[in-house]
Amino acid sequence: MPTTAADLLQAAHAVVPKISASDAQAKVAAGALLLDVRDAPELSANGRAAGSHHIPRGMLEFRADPATPFHDPELQFDRPVILHCASGGRAALAGKLLKDMGYAEVHNLGGFKDWVEGGGAVIEPVDPGMQADVNVNFLHRRDTVGIPTQYRREILRQTSIWNFSFEPLNLGGSSGFWTGLLPKEFRDWKNTYEHQSRDADQRIDRTGRAGRHGGTL
Repeated sequence: MPTTAADLLQAAHAVVPKISASDAQAKVAAGALLLDVRDAPELSANGRAAGSHHIPRGMLEFRADPATPFHDPELQFDRPVILHCASGGRAALAGKLLKDMGYAEVHNLGGFKDWVEGGGAVIEPVDPGMQADVNVNFLHRRDTVGIPTQYRREILRQTSIWNFSFEPLNLGGSSGFWTGLLPKEFRDWKNTYEHQSRDADQRIDRTGRAGRHGGTL
């Protein structure tokens, strides 16, 4: 029988103990790592626990392994880790992953709401302001860039994940790892897009609209 998501969650809950918000706060005060594994747009929209560290679930294997160039030094095998996501499912799966990788003490707080309801301090979401509208408007101006429809959603997803910035599309250098995670046809098209977007910036600026790097509307 194929393994289902329910099977994976059951196995995760069996090895990753739950922890209350009050106990989590005490452990964090004593040096434990409070790890938020939600995706970045969730943090932007809903805020985050004060003092928490963010690693999206999709990057956790790489951040947790000291043998990779993407290791996050906040993750240490002997440091207690308390995970949370939005409701607890991803945190449970992430917790089992860390246990499997050799992390000694791992707990599942559950969801962000559990931290909030338990009286944990929260950093409120930041208003993205004009820059968000500028970049989204820019992406929707098909006549200026000619972005193919099949890539439009992917670009919007990436710009929202990366704080509405166009820079992640520039995937060279130390960020080259991301190139391998994107579909080949998108990578090929991206190179053309980056050249076109520079020309589009100039056209938008000449018409009095804001370009990629800000301006006034």
